[in-house]
Amino acid sequence: MASDQQPLPIINRVVRTGNSIAVVVPAKFARKTGIRSGDKVDVSIDYESGSITYKFLSIRQLNLV
Repeated sequence: MASDQQPLPIINRVVRTGNSIAVVVPAKFARKTGIRSGDKVDVSIDYESGSITYKFLSIRQLNLV
């Protein structure tokens, strides 16, 4: 597998910012996907499975390998 086809890193931590918390997106992931500070994100929660899905509305299409 070529280095540009390596899986992208996943979100790696949650940090406190003022009275809120924020999910940190690794810089390499943001660069490859085009995510930028201030972009809108749709958040879905599946309480049954315990998963949270983030859909970045400005993200470009990625090739799935």
